[in-house]
Amino acid sequence: MPAFFWLLAAFSIVVSPAFLPLVGGKTDTKSYRIVLVVFALAALLPLFGFGTPGVVWQILLAETILFVAFIFVSRWRNRASNTLHMLASIASNGGWFLVMYVLANQYQHEHAALASGAFSREALGFFAVVIAGVLGGRLVGMQWSLRIEEYLEVETNGVKSKRLSRFDPLVIPALTAAIFACIVGYGLVSPALSHDVSVVMLLSVVQNGAYALKTRLGNRNHVGWAAVAAIVAALSFIVQWGYLLHYTAEGGSMPLALAVPYTVATVVGSVFGANISMWFEKVWGIEAEKNQKPVDLIGQPLFRFVLGSVGAFCLLYLFFGNALLALVGVAPHPLSFPFPLFAGTAWERPATLVLAGLVFCLQEVSHTLASTAGNRSDAEPGRASFLRSQAAYHALICLFYGAITFSKDIFVIFSPHLIDLVPVYIFGNVLGQFFGQTINYKITKALGFVMNVPPAKKAKA
Repeated sequence: MPAFFWLLAAFSIVVSPAFLPLVGGKTDTKSYRIVLVVFALAALLPLFGFGTPGVVWQILLAETILFVAFIFVSRWRNRASNTLHMLASIASNGGWFLVMYVLANQYQHEHAALASGAFSREALGFFAVVIAGVLGGRLVGMQWSLRIEEYLEVETNGVKSKRLSRFDPLVIPALTAAIFACIVGYGLVSPALSHDVSVVMLLSVVQNGAYALKTRLGNRNHVGWAAVAAIVAALSFIVQWGYLLHYTAEGGSMPLALAVPYTVATVVGSVFGANISMWFEKVWGIEAEKNQKPVDLIGQPLFRFVLGSVGAFCLLYLFFGNALLALVGVAPHPLSFPFPLFAGTAWERPATLVLAGLVFCLQEVSHTLASTAGNRSDAEPGRASFLRSQAAYHALICLFYGAITFSKDIFVIFSPHLIDLVPVYIFGNVLGQFFGQTINYKITKALGFVMNVPPAKKAKA
């Protein structure tokens, strides 16, 4: 397929918001201008030797589609529609698997150059185009998400659309049937994959269920139980990703044979987790509010206990990690980072673990800020200056988010034994959530952003 096809397809997604007025929606011109400039720069990278056109433009398209799906699921997980949540989860989780399949092989191709201590021009091209895809996908996806929510009358606590309401009760029975059909189908057609399918599906359900619970409660400022859910989500994710990259019986990184069971199980976990969270919110009287209120995270006993206990264990692991691993019968494995730190000295492993924890912490901070930015808007649309607008803030956060996501991905992909990273990964996630929530409140208050919900339809005269 011609390389130009990938570029044309990527640009068609970016240009698509211009057609929103034709279907009754409004285009955020600030977001549109930002994304168009970023995509134009990304499209020119191969002309200056930063990768080959086909590979760079294919990654640009894949990342853009992926992050369109990501912001859909980020917003629709916080809405009350199982149908929209399911559709967005299929796209985001299935898309993540396929994109990681491509990127894992590309990153490993660059491993030799990266390990030498310097980025190659090709690696820099990948780095830049991943950031462009994150930014473009999120800003464009937000425009379409708003239009769909308005058209279908989807709100945070209810669905007014009768057409959509008819499908919502069928989602959970359908997903329950799908997960059993997947297990039985693979068992009959490909018995050799049964072990891989069982492990991946179990971890996927747990990880996405906990993640949905964490993100919904975190967006509602109920972070005590969100921190507990974050630990479960982080632990199951790092184990699952390590398994998919290095330990499957199928072999290879992200074997495509597991794409379907992974997608089915992650969708089931995400939808079930969101429904559990909605039940939890109803019982405890927790509601989403347009204006975010300050949260004293350290003042919450449960959050303080979680952060303190995980932090203490992580500090202990930093200095006595080899002995702790030996207690559970695991030998310490070498850790790999693109840039060597204190190579050949006693400080190499602790320094790598500290840097890994920092990357994981910053990734959670950036994800928290990006997720909130995608669910907020200007208090008075059209009146804020460009630099103080939601679009500019969202774009700036996406640059940070994309850079940190790229760093985390290559670190995990280069480290074949992820069990050594579990303590710092969990602590980084919990600490990142704390800083993300705190920073987010201060920024949204200073810039005057409010919870983004579609405007109510006017009653017909």
